[in-house]
Amino acid sequence: MSAITRQEVFAAANMLAAQGDMPSILSVRKALGNRGSESTLQKYLKEWKANLLASAAAGCVFCSEAASHVHQLQEEVDFYRNTIVKLKLELYDNLVQLRGTHPHIKIHATN
Repeated sequence: MSAITRQEVFAAANMLAAQGDMPSILSVRKALGNRGSESTLQKYLKEWKANLLASAAAGCVFCSEAASHVHQLQEEVDFYRNTIVKLKLELYDNLVQLRGTHPHIKIHATN
């Protein structure tokens, strides 16, 4: 009987996890046809779980960075929206003043 490999344990653990089961030494051994020593399975399962946690942590970092960028973009959108509102009000005030000095000028309101 050949020694169990890291890749075999990872594949079995991934298969079990995809089915909604938390891989254990017993469930992985069963998935591998009752092959593998407890110490070998434990070593590779510990490594598999560490990789899983590292991947999850990397995903959290990505999500956090993405959220930060979204927040920054929202602040920029708010800034430009407020600037547009201020410019519209300023333009309207200027048109009202212009009309006061030149009553023949007509002001057409647009959005």
